[in-house]
Amino acid sequence: MADTKIDLKISEDLLEKVRAVAVSRFDARIHHISKKPEVTYTINKLIQIGLDALESGYQDNNQVTIPPNPDIESMVKEQLSQAIAEMEAKTAAKFGELEAELDQVKKLELAA
Repeated sequence: MADTKIDLKISEDLLEKVRAVAVSRFDARIHHISKKPEVTYTINKLIQIGLDALESGYQDNNQVTIPPNPDIESMVKEQLSQAIAEMEAKTAAKFGELEAELDQVKKLELAA
């Protein structure tokens, strides 16, 4: 099969990752002028690995939907409202207990 040259645009971040893989996994040669790893073989291998995975049944469509980032301010307000409501309920319950104890003390004083 003959090789075909194509024009390929790739982000710098992705190219750096490919270069790292080229060196670590495929023992890529370092280009004598640029002093950077040659990546043609690595890109071809990675494409072949991806195609083989798809042909073997790998599903490339991720069905997980990430919800949009919630409004932090409203989320904090909601959490604070819940915490305050819980504290108010505990305080009201404690006041109820104290009032009951005070009533018992008053009854004991009247009986004495």
